[in-house]
Amino acid sequence: GSYRNIAGRHQFDAAVMLGSDSSFGAVTALSGFSRPFSVARRVLECSKASMLTGCGAAEFAEKHGFCKMSDEALDSKESALAWEKLQSSSTEPDLVQIVPSDTLGVVARHPSGRMAVGVSTSGPAFKLNGRIGDSPLPGGGLYVDDTAGGCVASGDGDIAMRFCPTFDVVKRMKYGCSASQACDEVIREMVLRVGHRFEMALVAIHATSGQVGAATTVESFKDSRNGSTFAGFPYVVSQDQALEIRVQTPIA
Repeated sequence: GSYRNIAGRHQFDAAVMLGSDSSFGAVTALSGFSRPFSVARRVLECSKASMLTGCGAAEFAEKHGFCKMSDEALDSKESALAWEKLQSSSTEPDLVQIVPSDTLGVVARHPSGRMAVGVSTSGPAFKLNGRIGDSPLPGGGLYVDDTAGGCVASGDGDIAMRFCPTFDVVKRMKYGCSASQACDEVIREMVLRVGHRFEMALVAIHATSGQVGAATTVESFKDSRNGSTFAGFPYVVSQDQALEIRVQTPIA
């Protein structure tokens, strides 16, 4: 259901990291497979390499039994229509208004204290062929340390990857910050250094307290599935088999 890149291909980035020893597996620019996160986990478990990209990632996925799919099969109704509209547009590709797309990030904490994080994304719609953002980069889109906590990021990856924000959040938790405080401080410093607001969200869990925290610059978010609009950045907290949607208001 992702959007294609400017060359008409679905390209996915995904990564997973364990908090016990920082074990890491990732795939980037993966085409032809619908489960990039599972492929990234297989890289962690079965490969001497930590990150595979492009045709190498695809060869690895096929070798390990993942089903190869066409770009048409990977389309949703919305992404197929968006691609058809782009094809018929007279606008130069680099000037096309970008269709919003989402990143899926997960921070998990077991009652024993073990933690893990994972991220999967197709990146912005109609992105440049081969473009990689922050999502699959350790310290960029995800980071975890069982002694401190875990964090995932979503937003403008081309800016975020310059600051290693999830690594920064986890280190701040290690040295005394709460999850909320760490996320808030990191986003404020990023905006200050960039010189203008940009789309960014961080979600974290503190290793010791189990507290969940977040911070964002996102003013509103529309759920394309049901049309709901949230005044801020929505994320889901799962605890004791109960799901809770929380909405983080943007920094002032």
